[in-house]
Amino acid sequence: MIFIHSVIFYPSSKILKTIVDLSQFVVVAFIFCSAYLFYQKESDLKVGNSLVYFRKRFSRLLLPYYIFLPFLIGSLWFSDKKLITTNFIFSLLTMSFPYPFWDWLIVIFLFLSILMPLTMFLLKKYRLLFSTFSFLSVLSSIILLFYRPQFNFKLIMWLPWMSVVFYAWFFVENKNKKHYLIEISFFILLAIFVLSLFTLWYLNNSLLHFDNKFPPNIFHLSYGLILTTLLFVFFQKFQLPRAISSTLSFFSKHSYSVYFIHIVLLYFIVGFFKLFYPSGVPWVVFFGVLVGTTIITQMLSIYLFSALKRGPTI
Repeated sequence: MIFIHSVIFYPSSKILKTIVDLSQFVVVAFIFCSAYLFYQKESDLKVGNSLVYFRKRFSRLLLPYYIFLPFLIGSLWFSDKKLITTNFIFSLLTMSFPYPFWDWLIVIFLFLSILMPLTMFLLKKYRLLFSTFSFLSVLSSIILLFYRPQFNFKLIMWLPWMSVVFYAWFFVENKNKKHYLIEISFFILLAIFVLSLFTLWYLNNSLLHFDNKFPPNIFHLSYGLILTTLLFVFFQKFQLPRAISSTLSFFSKHSYSVYFIHIVLLYFIVGFFKLFYPSGVPWVVFFGVLVGTTIITQMLSIYLFSALKRGPTI
C-alpha cells in the first residue's frame, strides 16, 4: 500500500500507474488473510463470547483511527491548507466520505467484524442462509460489472467484499483435503476473470482495477483472489531468505499501524518537498523517504509503547 499511495503524486508516469493498477489486489489479500485467520482461530466462537469479540475488534479498529486523526489533519494542513474545512473534518470524524478516502478500509473492516461472526453462526445453525448469503454476495459483484452505483459506495460495499470472506472460509475448509477443490476453484476464478475482462471490454468500460474497486465487481475480486491464491501456495511451498522473511513478517505484524503512519507521513513529506523542492523530486527519492520514515516511526512507536508498559525504571 505504501507503494500504491506514493504513486498518487506522480500521475504522469505510465509505467508506475500500470504497476500500481496491477498491485490493486492487496486489499483483497488483506481481507482474505483477515478472514482466513478468523475461521481458523474463531471456529469455536460462541454467541455468549460475541460481545467480548466485538468489543476487542471495534476498539482495535476505532481507537487507532481516532488517535491518528489529529496527526492526519495536521499533515493535510501542512500539505494543502485548502483541504481543511469543517465539512472535511466532519467527514473524517464520521468516516462518511462519498468517495474513496483513507477511511474506507476501516469502514469495510468494521462491517466485516460484524458479518464474519454472523457467517459463523449461520454455518452452525442455518446452512441454507449461509449459502444464500454467499450467493447474493457473488451475484452483487456480477451486477456491479454492468452497473456502478451513483450513491455513497460505502453503503453497499460490504456485500461484494464478503465474496472474499466466503472464499477464505472455503479455503480453510478444503486446503488440507486431497480432492483438489482449491486447484479447481483457481481455474474457475481464472475463467471468471477472463470472462469479466471481455465483458468490461465489450461494454467499453474501464479495465483499470481502481475504477472497478469502489465497490468491487467480479473482475477486480477474481483478479485479487487469483493472485492471493498463488501467493498463498508460493509461501507454503518455498522458504524465503531470512532477511526478506523478517521484513515481510514485520510489515504483516504491524500492518494496521503502518497503514496509519505512512498516510500521515505521506502528506508531511509532500508538504516538505513542496516547500523546499518546489520543482519536485524523483519518485524513487520520494518513495525511499516515505518507506524509511515509516519504518523508523513504527519502530519508535513500538519502543515507546513497550517503555510505557514497563513503567519507570527508577
